[in-house]
Amino acid sequence: MNSEQATASATTAPHARFDTVTKRVVQRHPAAFVRNLLALKNAEEIEVIETEQLTLRTHRADSFFRVKIDGKSVIVHCEFQTHDSKDNPMPFRMVGYIGRGIELHRLPIYSYVIYLHPRAGRADPGEYRQDIAGHNIFVQYQVIRLSEMEGQAILDAKQEGLICFASLMKPPADMDAPQWLRQCVEAVETITQDASRKDEYLAELAVLAGLVYESQTIRDFIVEEIMHESSIIQYFTGQATEKGIEQGRQQGIEQGRQQGIEQGLQQGLQQGRQEGRQEGRQEGRQEGRQEGRQEGRQEGRQEGAHESTVEAIVEALEIRFQPEVAQLLKPSLEAIDDLQHLKRLRREALQTPTLEEFVLLAANET
Repeated sequence: MNSEQATASATTAPHARFDTVTKRVVQRHPAAFVRNLLALKNAEEIEVIETEQLTLRTHRADSFFRVKIDGKSVIVHCEFQTHDSKDNPMPFRMVGYIGRGIELHRLPIYSYVIYLHPRAGRADPGEYRQDIAGHNIFVQYQVIRLSEMEGQAILDAKQEGLICFASLMKPPADMDAPQWLRQCVEAVETITQDASRKDEYLAELAVLAGLVYESQTIRDFIVEEIMHESSIIQYFTGQATEKGIEQGRQQGIEQGRQQGIEQGLQQGLQQGRQEGRQEGRQEGRQEGRQEGRQEGRQEGRQEGAHESTVEAIVEALEIRFQPEVAQLLKPSLEAIDDLQHLKRLRREALQTPTLEEFVLLAANET
């Protein structure tokens, strides 16, 4: 993987990659996250809670913590959003998570939504309200937009694991965006002593910075080797490889299925022709010996040939196109008396690219 590919893995990732990085950072530095990013300075005994049970339809809750504040146990819940939640508005999701969290843990709950992108979360009211007499509901949560937070505070706190979030925060007034990204990178390199941890933090910073910075700007400050060696980029690359393999496998199965249908149809028709010719010869010899029954057999063969040809056409259309539409065409095909016309339509049923073209050909034959 070259430098551009590695940076692309970090900066053009789908939203799931941003979710992966935020959860990874929060679970690795829960105390720093709760005290510094959520500003719960007096939080103690912070414990990460598994969120497997906190799933609403297609959305799984991001992060839950069991925390003591002023000696009392509470739950701290946090959702990360890259952009606004359009399909399911955030107040509806949050009231579901909060209610489910209270049901499971039976403790007071502090709930937050953190918006990563500067344009996200502007219309989030931070509450769910239902005003119906006798059925009033009011649920409130805190809305945090990183672009409105002072990033220098994170750097000054020397919280190395949270510096990736600082890249999305407000820079000092005398600093433009590229300069601020450079300062965040330099902060990681200065504060973090362990080389392997330093590479991981820089890779995580690169992933989240991809929300607002151009890939070239990120490559200007974070070197290629870090992209190559970081476990988070290798994880994303492995996921992409597995997805590509699965897509290739599914496409191969579908192509093989289509080829098998076509080959089976051709073999079946060829075998049918051979058996039909053999039976025809046998019937011909018998009819030669039974002249008195010749007329009846002739009519029977014609009717049988007519019926079998219609069935062959319908079967070909069912396999190649839509079974229900093929059955609707059957009465029209049965109304065609000319066996030669039917045989021509049988060939067209195997070769015509679309069902519409076959219907036009069949209409011309009737």
